[in-house]
Amino acid sequence: MHQVVLQLLADNQPIMATEPLVADAATIFKTIVAAITATNQHKQDTDTGGFTANKNNAIDVAFTLAAELSVKAKPYARKLGDAVLLKAINHSFSNLHDGPDTTGLAMCTSMVMALQPHLTTLLPYKITAASLVTLTTAIATATPKAAERDVVDVAHTNSTAQLLTLFKQAKTALIDLDDLVEGQLSANHKAFVDSYFIARRIIDMRGGRSGGAVVVPPKG
Repeated sequence: MHQVVLQLLADNQPIMATEPLVADAATIFKTIVAAITATNQHKQDTDTGGFTANKNNAIDVAFTLAAELSVKAKPYARKLGDAVLLKAINHSFSNLHDGPDTTGLAMCTSMVMALQPHLTTLLPYKITAASLVTLTTAIATATPKAAERDVVDVAHTNSTAQLLTLFKQAKTALIDLDDLVEGQLSANHKAFVDSYFIARRIIDMRGGRSGGAVVVPPKG
């Protein structure tokens, strides 16, 4: 919606050039709009929609395997009377998902380490070396995705915050431009001033009164 005003200013560059104050204000506004466009594009580029699904699938695989091992291993730990081992392996799927992904994956890794020394006696419980390798592989597959997702999320959040700031700056720049256009150009360029405020009304109608500058009606 800012592009409507920018196009009008570009189409009337000779008029703008007659008043340096107006021209400078227009340049400031143009610079802010360019920053909004660039930031918005970056935000779209870091959209995590598809990535989230891939990451979540990898996490779910690891947590599912760990939960299945937990069910098989808990009777062994109880029979052994090993409270430390039981605590290390007693993790359900929902329990692993309760906290941050990195915490759940760390719990899976601890489970592998806790079960490793007991492999020989765990065979009757259908836990083998291959079982631990499968879980370890799943953890390795999910961990980089979790770390990468954290980076992407930060970038996405930063872009959103930057956009909010830039839109506020654009609003302020437009208010300044409104005043300068009206005060400096009304006497000699009435047709342009009327067209300018018609274009400005488009921004205010789309963005709401709280999201844009006060609309000044065309002079007539």
